[in-house]
This record gives sequence, C-alpha cells and structure tokens, in this order.
Amino acid sequence: MTHRLLVPEAPLSATLLAELERNNDCLFAVAYLSLDGVAVMADAIGKRLNRSRFALRVVCRADDLVTDPAALEKLLELGRRRRGRLQVRWHRDAGFHAKVFAFRASKGAQPTVFVGSANVSGKALGIESGELGVGLARSALSMAAWDAAEAFWEAGDTVTAASLAAYRSAYERRRAKLRAADKEVTQWRKRFRIRRRQSVITRTIAGDSLFIEHGGPLPKEEWQKVDAARVDAKRLYDIEAPAGWYVYEERRDALAVPKTRDIIHVHWRSRDDPSRGASCIRIVRLDRRIEIPNPEGGKYWLLYFRTIRGARASWPASLHAKATRVLERLGLAWRSLERMSGYLRGRRRSLLLALQRLKRLSA
Repeated sequence: MTHRLLVPEAPLSATLLAELERNNDCLFAVAYLSLDGVAVMADAIGKRLNRSRFALRVVCRADDLVTDPAALEKLLELGRRRRGRLQVRWHRDAGFHAKVFAFRASKGAQPTVFVGSANVSGKALGIESGELGVGLARSALSMAAWDAAEAFWEAGDTVTAASLAAYRSAYERRRAKLRAADKEVTQWRKRFRIRRRQSVITRTIAGDSLFIEHGGPLPKEEWQKVDAARVDAKRLYDIEAPAGWYVYEERRDALAVPKTRDIIHVHWRSRDDPSRGASCIRIVRLDRRIEIPNPEGGKYWLLYFRTIRGARASWPASLHAKATRVLERLGLAWRSLERMSGYLRGRRRSLLLALQRLKRLSA
C-alpha cells in the first residue's frame, strides 16, 4: 500500500466513510466542526457505535468560538446509550489548528492517517472542496502521525454538558455581534451602491483562450452507464445529476477539461459520421466534476457544463444545409471541426463568428 494524494475533485467524505466502516479505533484531531459536516458521517458513526469494539475520539478547538455547538451536541447524542465509545474533547492550546483523521483496526495495529487542510464541514468534505491532503499508508510515517494526533488528544479537556452550555452562550453572543456588524456593513454598502455589470457573452471573449469539447448521442449501453453514474452520484454524494452530465472513463480526459476557461462544446448528430453535422454549438464553463468509484473496478468521472448566457446556437436537421454554408463561408467544415481538440489558436475567431451567425439561423 502506498501514500496517496487527496485531491479537491474527489470528496473526502467517501474516503472517511470507507475507513470508518473497516476500522475500530478512530481519532479525529480537527480545528473546527460544523453541523453539516458531522451530519455527513452521522449515520455511519451511529452504525459503527452499535459494535462494542468501536471507539471514536474527536478533539477540536474552542477558544475562537468557530466550532458550531450544535455539531458537538450531535456527536455527544450519537454516543449516548451505545455499545461503542464516542468521546469529545476541547484542545487547551489556542494555537491548535490540526486536521488529522486517523484509523486503525485495533490498538497496536499500524494506522492509516489522512492529513491535510480539511475541517469537518460540509464543504470541506464534499466535491470541489478547495482542500488538499495526503493519505499516509500503514508505515512508520503513519505511526508518527498517529502519535502526534494522540498528543493533541492528551492535551484536551472532556466536553461536559456544563462546559458545552457555557460554550454555546459565548458562541451565541459572538454570533449576535457578527450579525450586527454585517448589518452595519450592508447599510454602508447601500449608501455607495454602484451599478452591477452584467455577465453576458458581450464581454471580450474573442481575446480569451478557448478549449473545445465534443459530445453526441449515445448508444443504449452508454445511456445505461450515464444512468448508473447518476444513481451512484445520488447514492454516494446525495447529488441530483440532471440530464446534462457527461461521463468520462479516462482520468486524463476528465482532468484535461479546464475549470476556469471558456469551452466551445459541439454536440454532434452522430459521433460516427461528422458529415451529418452538429445540432448545437455553445460556449460553456465546467461547473462540476465528480469522481465516482466504479463497482466493477476503477473509477469514472461525471462532468457538468453550464452554458454561458447568450452563447448557444441550436437548429433542427432541416436547416443542416444552411448551417453547412455558414461554416463554409468562414473557411470551416464539419470534418475539420470534428478533428479540433484541446486549446484553440488559429480558428478561434472563425468559430466565434460561426456561433453568432448560427444563432441568427436558429432564431
């Protein structure tokens, strides 16, 4: 087993839930907890606490009043009247800012430890989290990381009903002050209100770099894969995947699609015969990219593209000849368009002009 990188595109929750399922001694040393973060793992933790051998310890920071007291109450509630053990502590050191998730099968066994930037919050545990971490496989290095987490635990004080009630009072006072400050900022903002600029296709998109992607109608077996992927997204991450998602089976293809660039997306009437032309050309941005374990082994990716407002042209098959002439006047052809891939250079302006004229055709 080797160490591995925990990338932002893959939800950390899936990794933690799998480790909770197969280990009996678990230790979380994290700076902050939120209620939605605890909720992600609550069912799995509750299920494991029905086993007498299972133990989970959580140590967090309390001095800056960021951790949600409702999250701590949820954890304590999960641990009541269970065969397993769940313990929660405050860390006494104001400098405590760790994010460590450690798991081992039993005391004395070599652990698997995940270290990174993620707290226990819904966003940090979800997809496109913006967090980065490393999974340390069972080794001398993971043992050292476990010992560091144990030291954090030993430096903590047990969260009691009385200490939690006092913390909640201080937390609510701080929240009230923040709400008052936000209200004052809003009032000042209204005094200096400026007109918002509209985010539409009229911006200088012709000067931006453009990436091109292709899609088309899928055969029956491919539709079954898409449907299975949408079911997996709902089951694993509680994501409702609408019909606009595309399935990528190769990691390099899925990760090659840029997150922050405009993309010309061409939807073909037939992927096997480009001479039949496209049914839609649009400029999109990659909105979400989800990594999903394949039950048959390996992984695949779901990508969802969001169309930029005012940058979509579609037309029926009856207008195919007119659409072809639009391309030919600009020195383009369906077959040459089908062969384009990656970042566009010389043909970028021609494609943007084609999109504008095809929009008039379909109007």
